[in-house]
Amino acid sequence: METSIGSINERGYLNGFTKRGYTFPKCILELVANVIDAFEKVIGQPKDFQKILLFDIHASSIKFIDNAFGMTRQGAGNMFSMHNENHASDSSKGVSGIGAKPSLSILSKRTQVTLFTRVLNGEYLCISVPWDKIHSSGKYTGMIRVTEMTVEQKEAFCKEREDNNMLYESQAQGTTIQFEYSDELHNVILGNFDNISASTLTNPLDRIGFVFGRDVIQILYRNHANRENVRQIQLYDYFAEQMPMYYKGYSEYRIDHWHSFKNDSDRFILHAGEKTYEINKHGKGYKTEVAEPSENLKGYSIIGNFTVKVGLRVDKAIFDIENPSRVSEDKLLIGGKKRCAYDKEHLGEPEENSEFLGRNKLIRNGQLIGTIFPEQILGNARADGIARLKLELIQAYVYFNPTSSHDNLQDKVMGIQENKNQFDGDSLPKNFTRLIKHIKAEKANEIIQYFERLTEKKTPESEQIAEVAEVAEVAEVAEVAEVAEVAEVAEVVPDALPEVVSEVVPEALPEVVSEVVSEAVPEALPEVVSEAVPDVVPEEVISEVAEVVPEVAEVVPEVGSEVVSQESEKEESGEENLQHENSSAEENIIQEDKEHDKKDIPSEKVKEPIDVSPYRKGAVGGNELLVLLQEIVTTINPYKKYDGFHIKLFNLLKDMSQEK
Repeated sequence: METSIGSINERGYLNGFTKRGYTFPKCILELVANVIDAFEKVIGQPKDFQKILLFDIHASSIKFIDNAFGMTRQGAGNMFSMHNENHASDSSKGVSGIGAKPSLSILSKRTQVTLFTRVLNGEYLCISVPWDKIHSSGKYTGMIRVTEMTVEQKEAFCKEREDNNMLYESQAQGTTIQFEYSDELHNVILGNFDNISASTLTNPLDRIGFVFGRDVIQILYRNHANRENVRQIQLYDYFAEQMPMYYKGYSEYRIDHWHSFKNDSDRFILHAGEKTYEINKHGKGYKTEVAEPSENLKGYSIIGNFTVKVGLRVDKAIFDIENPSRVSEDKLLIGGKKRCAYDKEHLGEPEENSEFLGRNKLIRNGQLIGTIFPEQILGNARADGIARLKLELIQAYVYFNPTSSHDNLQDKVMGIQENKNQFDGDSLPKNFTRLIKHIKAEKANEIIQYFERLTEKKTPESEQIAEVAEVAEVAEVAEVAEVAEVAEVAEVVPDALPEVVSEVVPEALPEVVSEVVSEAVPEALPEVVSEAVPDVVPEEVISEVAEVVPEVAEVVPEVGSEVVSQESEKEESGEENLQHENSSAEENIIQEDKEHDKKDIPSEKVKEPIDVSPYRKGAVGGNELLVLLQEIVTTINPYKKYDGFHIKLFNLLKDMSQEK
């Protein structure tokens, strides 16, 4: 004899509502998510239409009032059907079609809940949910009644929306959820509107303003004791501002999610410019650093992607761009304990909610689901300003927009449960979380280097030279980039670069520097440098240059052969007469100069002048001219002033640089 078995114990199912992580704050978030999803159905919104959710507190009741899409009879049936996939083809905030039922039951404390709802041009419906009878009988099926509103209920429904500027094209639409008054529900609602430091609701993941901070919606609170005082939740959206409001702007990356159905494995490919990177496999686990993919994607199918935004809001409390200063040699941030005003307003003083700031955030269809393990130890950020900047101040947000079905693979891999309240951000795939760590570290290094560049010591003259480096950064031209390295030396050495470099740089370098600067630096720069030389160069400056110049020598290419080639081309283009005049005048000045300097400079620094007689009747080779200038440089005493024929030499060299 064949029999059929299988049933659902409704009483047991109902009792399980309280064992799914549905706290009062989480229940309110579930209902707010439903309201925001309902606003997505409102088509053709007028310009003056405002999305509003009002928590209206009365002596005997608490109402959640919205002007969203509302419900038809069929929509009401779907809402109260357990596990119905109401948004299976939508990118909505719901997942399993269960969230509203336990939320209504828990918030009502198993008492009567009434919903009043209407779609535009539709019926005015009243939905009665007797949770007291449902739980006492252990029966859910067929217990919820849908009727038309009474005249009084309809008038109240319309007046609530008219009084609160919630009409849509002069009509009332949306849903009102009415609970019996309870202090517990009232206090949790009110906690969302209080400052987090003074609120009983201190976890950002329990607060409406954080979880739905990216949605354009007004969320209001009004109490019958003071009807004129309407409060509004301040939404928290870290990346809501334009690029200039972040140090070096915020960066945005795409990570593609690939899945192998055969092996049930997932790969995450980071796109950075034209290159791709991945956390590659290493034995049974994964490597800690990114690299180019070590395997092809054969057998994998792309199932979605993630967008990662990373950056740090500009705030003088962290670093003043207009007045940059270094507190100490190893700390850019004062005392290592600072927080931008935006985070301070929403999250409190430093040390409050540090764990929330230090962890990466996962945003699913606009809703903050939870935080992701950052693959770093937050405790290291407590004493050092730079460590705090890297781990806590710089923010990384991960966004994805899956369809809300039970079997969505992105949801599965990201650990999105039937109940989103059970999200575990510490159990996500390592080849995913380590990519986020890499992205955050890259941005941190970019910002720190930016701070360090701004805090380098500058004089008015060196600031002009520094502009060359900025041009190099923007233009991204190789030749200018080389000059930027020279310019950085000019920023370190105050005023005396030409003379000091002549003293401490190897003999071959002046001609290299001369060639690079003359080719790429604006024509006015040689004058700026020449006019800025002081009478006396401090010894500490010379030692500072001695440390920096070898780095320049490595960056600046060897251009001696190019100089010879360029001078030869000038001879062929008809510049022999000009060079002949220059060399003749130069000979006279140099002969007088060497005789004069023998009186003041130690004999070991005096070198015999080279024989220029072979060139009196012809052109001077560029390479020989450079050797001669090098000899002159070695005779100049940086600790004295020169006049007379030295001024002639100076003016002649300046004219040559301008003609070039």
